[in-house]
Amino acid sequence: EPPPSEEQLAEDLVAGACNEVLERTQRVRQVSASIIDSLDQFPALVEWLRDQMSDPEQRARWLSVGLRVALYLGIAALAFLGTAVALRPVRRRVEPAVEQDGVARAFRLFVILLIDLLPLVAFALGIAIVAMLESFMALRFSAETHAVAWPLIQAVVLGRVSIALARLMCAPEAPALRLLPLSDGAASRLFRWTRRIALAAIYG
Repeated sequence: EPPPSEEQLAEDLVAGACNEVLERTQRVRQVSASIIDSLDQFPALVEWLRDQMSDPEQRARWLSVGLRVALYLGIAALAFLGTAVALRPVRRRVEPAVEQDGVARAFRLFVILLIDLLPLVAFALGIAIVAMLESFMALRFSAETHAVAWPLIQAVVLGRVSIALARLMCAPEAPALRLLPLSDGAASRLFRWTRRIALAAIYG
């Protein structure tokens, strides 16, 4: 069988690219439809919240659950914030001011990603401490508290990982480590909007 001609290879390449574009367009349409459906339900959500807050019994119930969730996640939140603040100067020292060779660059990217994710490790340890207190002490949280806290825990994890990956790709404060060919201003804007969209989608 003769090898394919250059024209055939070009046609195959164009056809593959078109199929990829069509597939990604379909995915965007599906996501857009999901967002529109969620926005259509927003008035119903507002009405439901109004009903909940106008009922004294439900209002007291949500207040109780909210306080218990705050207690449940308080230790983890403090560990998260304390670790993040403590690591900020370390992260600035790791970021180089000039271009480096591939091995050194990859190593620094790995270290920066690790630094960005360490607060998440501290957050998980805080959750583990709360779980231990709940097991060994007379501290018991209701099923409602767990039902509210667990999605928040997932949101924190997904949000932090998303931000770390976006910062790794854009590197708005470290042009020498930037993986995308962007100017400083474009990288900063892309990172800010990626973070906003990711957090809105995750927490929403």
